[in-house]
Amino acid sequence: EELKKTGTTTLLATHNLWEAEMVCDRVAILDRGRLIQVGSSEELKRTLGVDVAILTLETHSKELLKEVDALHFVTSVVMDEMRLVIHGHGLNTHLLELTDVCRKYCAVKEVHLRQPSLNEVFINLIHSRKGGEGNGG
Repeated sequence: EELKKTGTTTLLATHNLWEAEMVCDRVAILDRGRLIQVGSSEELKRTLGVDVAILTLETHSKELLKEVDALHFVTSVVMDEMRLVIHGHGLNTHLLELTDVCRKYCAVKEVHLRQPSLNEVFINLIHSRKGGEGNGG
């Protein structure tokens, strides 16, 4: 903070994006030495354009995963133990629809809505670059 007050810029190189988010005003994401995105943590999270919903369920099934994944606002869904982790657009406006689908299969114990982490932004950016570059990357 003292260095910041004097206008001094400090460069922190790290693989720990949580650390970067806590310490840095601006974050630059590199892939194999090439700059692919730069901005504040909040700006970078907004570029992903999705929210994250985490639903803790009583049980799960392949049918539930398939039906949730088919919802027009869902971009990805992963089951982590008894937690359904869903990335999607405008999840806050679709939570009722989402929980209704889940309740057809099992009880929903908890629902949490959050922004994506910088790590999720990084993974998405790298994944989209690899998709555009082909296997030869």
